[in-house]
Amino acid sequence: MTFLVPLLISTSLYVFLPARPNRRALRKPNRQIQELVEKRQRRKIRTATPLEVSSFIDRFALCMSAGLGVSESLDRSSSVGPDSLQHDIESVVTAMRLGQTVDGALLSLAESQPQLSAFADIVSRSHRSGAPLAESVDSLNDFTRQAITSDATRRIRSVGVKAVLPLGLCFLPAFVLLAIVPVIVGLVKNIG
Repeated sequence: MTFLVPLLISTSLYVFLPARPNRRALRKPNRQIQELVEKRQRRKIRTATPLEVSSFIDRFALCMSAGLGVSESLDRSSSVGPDSLQHDIESVVTAMRLGQTVDGALLSLAESQPQLSAFADIVSRSHRSGAPLAESVDSLNDFTRQAITSDATRRIRSVGVKAVLPLGLCFLPAFVLLAIVPVIVGLVKNIG
């Protein structure tokens, strides 16, 4: 009997306590968790808004007008916008400094920031053909600003349309009670 009690206790401890995992088994889930965290962080990285894109293009055009080259203008303009845009522009500048062509570096920028694809196309085309870049970038910036303005105007106009239903639901019952019901009651009294 005295032998059974320790045996029962050790058996219950063995059954209810988790087994000590080996280190190799721990590494694999940690890597999987780390990959999931990195994927979520990549999803959280936001792209630049149209206003931030316009600010970046405006600053780039200003640097180009001052006589700086493409990589210097990109470097000076990279402080505008969210961290993702700054990181992408800095990687483009680094790639150019390491010897990658302007087209290849800007292609990676267009892939990571789709709203800058027209900008990347203009800069690459200008670099290949030797055409002046400042005027093209200024016209792109004007187009971007017009798009921002028209989008804001469209949103403002849609507020008026969306506000009609709640206002109608608020004022229609009062109109019925104050205008239509007394007329109907007056008609019923005259008939009866």
